[in-house]
Amino acid sequence: MKQGHSIILFIHIIILTTVFGLQNVKAESDISVNNQVTVSEEGFSSEELGKFLERSGNRKGNEKVNGNWRDYLTVSGNVSENADSKKSTISENKADDIEEAPDYYIPKKEDEWKLILVNKQNPIPADYDAELVDIKNGAKIRREIAVPLADMMEAAEEDGIKLTVCSAYRDHEYQERLFDKKIRTYTGKGMSYLDAFRIGSYSVIIPGTSEHELGMALDIVTPGYMVLDDGFAKTAAGKWLKKNCSRFGFILRYPKGKEYITGIVFEPWHFRYVGEEAAEFITENGMTLEEYIDGLDYN
Repeated sequence: MKQGHSIILFIHIIILTTVFGLQNVKAESDISVNNQVTVSEEGFSSEELGKFLERSGNRKGNEKVNGNWRDYLTVSGNVSENADSKKSTISENKADDIEEAPDYYIPKKEDEWKLILVNKQNPIPADYDAELVDIKNGAKIRREIAVPLADMMEAAEEDGIKLTVCSAYRDHEYQERLFDKKIRTYTGKGMSYLDAFRIGSYSVIIPGTSEHELGMALDIVTPGYMVLDDGFAKTAAGKWLKKNCSRFGFILRYPKGKEYITGIVFEPWHFRYVGEEAAEFITENGMTLEEYIDGLDYN
């Protein structure tokens, strides 16, 4: 796996997420397997975008920004100020929840690799490396999660559920292409570059901060519903995964109602391997990976 990729640029990434308006963003992965996966093209209208930015405090007049998205990884000002205030409130709420959580699971040293936190504020470590193996559809995953994934797929099939992995490991360059495409889509609709960056990062993750680059994140669909949108949650496959994934060490990474913590819209198809013990604990206590990691500081 390629290492580095100028990860130091991400250390100063601002918290771009707020609780307001996220529900209006339709997720888009731009992934297809044999042209079978349908991708949602919906997003903010110009009017909705304006309202969202005003509510979130992220607009500075009618700013026009040119250049490359990489230039905005260190953007500062009123955005980070609002984010710091929001983060403080979130941390206080999580502290209350954590104190009530029974028998907090503390991972063993050898299991810490399973719990690497990667998000907009925590880029992939520069020294991260993993051995990858091939699975169906030409996808790759980290070797250690191949057996848990196979066990989960087999258990689902025994229950009459057919699961298909439509996206797994993505190298850094591929994630860059996805993000660049999203930016071009929004700027092509008349958005300023900075607005396109802010809104685009809610549905296509900034390169270097995507779990897919770890080889431990999976986008899973079913032959009867090859669409990456909220509707997958209502399918038999979506319901089965939500209920059973933790038995095999996976969690629903971006749950509904937690967008203000994860910074990513609800993605009922996106699952992350964290190990069985952590997965059971996180799921039983209704946590996100962010909340669980924060809780380790209290225990």
